[in-house]
Amino acid sequence: MFAFGACDAVEGPPAPTARVRVAHLSPGAPAVDFCVAPAGSGEFAGPVLAGAGAADGLSYGGVTRYLDLEAMQYDVRLVAPGSADCATTLGGLPDFTNLPELPAGASATIAAEGHVNGTVPFGLTAYIDDSDVTFGKAKLRFIHASPGTPAVDVGLGGGTLFTPVFANVAYGSSGAGYIETAPIDHGEISARASGSTADVISIKPVAIPAGTIATAFAIGEIGNPHSPLDVLLCIDNEASSGLLSTCKKVGSAPERARVRIAHLSPDAPAVDVCLAEAGSGAWGEPLLRRLGAAMGLAYPQVTTYVELPTRAYDIRVILGTATGCAAGAVPDTLNVTVTPGLTGTIAAIGIIDRSGPAANDPAFRLKVLVDEPTVGANMTKLRFFHAS
Repeated sequence: MFAFGACDAVEGPPAPTARVRVAHLSPGAPAVDFCVAPAGSGEFAGPVLAGAGAADGLSYGGVTRYLDLEAMQYDVRLVAPGSADCATTLGGLPDFTNLPELPAGASATIAAEGHVNGTVPFGLTAYIDDSDVTFGKAKLRFIHASPGTPAVDVGLGGGTLFTPVFANVAYGSSGAGYIETAPIDHGEISARASGSTADVISIKPVAIPAGTIATAFAIGEIGNPHSPLDVLLCIDNEASSGLLSTCKKVGSAPERARVRIAHLSPDAPAVDVCLAEAGSGAWGEPLLRRLGAAMGLAYPQVTTYVELPTRAYDIRVILGTATGCAAGAVPDTLNVTVTPGLTGTIAAIGIIDRSGPAANDPAFRLKVLVDEPTVGANMTKLRFFHAS
């Protein structure tokens, strides 16, 4: 059945094959090996990993390389690493007999998910993988394999700059499957509970070059000190010289700052603000329009605090009525660093029209103020900022 199995050679044309890899995504489960049998036959062959030279089996977070298997429907039996044969199942687990048929030429991932002893039942889930990508593009897929974690939205950026890509992905599913995208370089991918605005995990920086097909698995559990919530990123179409695929745990706690915008320039019209990573020239959607303020921010309004990913930004001020970021109303403010944990105010101060009596007045500019969000018990804080 497997290309490296011990089956006797037979004459005639080779049977059509599929490519299969196995992912151990069950937190708390021991290392495993596995055996396979044509569906309903009970004739299990293996253990497969031992036959490939992996006597220690597959541990949590591991993903095998793709293995060639005759295209048909299979039953799977998990066994303990080091087992001499397929007679005894791992921990008394039943055989898995509900897997779909593997079409000829297909690539698939069989993922062990859930708890061996827990609230989310242990099981094997099959996902059909893509093997082709348009020239100059990349493909990305998100699989939710974190037991007990509610459905999530996954997207590019984070905080207020979050742009959803995969919406309402439930546990044990891959949502809409792969999306094809322009290559991602030095970006951020974030996940949050579906419908919420608070990111719970992010990948930063992430690079998915042209020609790459990648799968991001949400694994582990929120609050589990031994198998915490994480992201396992696998490059599906990268060749492997060993038994394991090229996969890395890349998740981390989101780094965010809380920032508000204050319009303190008395002769400036209503404005909006565009942000780009410093030096990139990649301006996003107008920030206030994104927040629902279609006419921008007028003097002397101040926004509420919003969460921003931490990095250095270029800031472009545009007219409040503008729908895009192509034309700045004043020169851009470059290389404004937003650090983790910062609470700050970006204030528009000065004036635009410095003719006549206003010739010596300060010109329009942006000023970044560091705010203090905490105060002692039974105390208050007061700050005075001169913007007149």
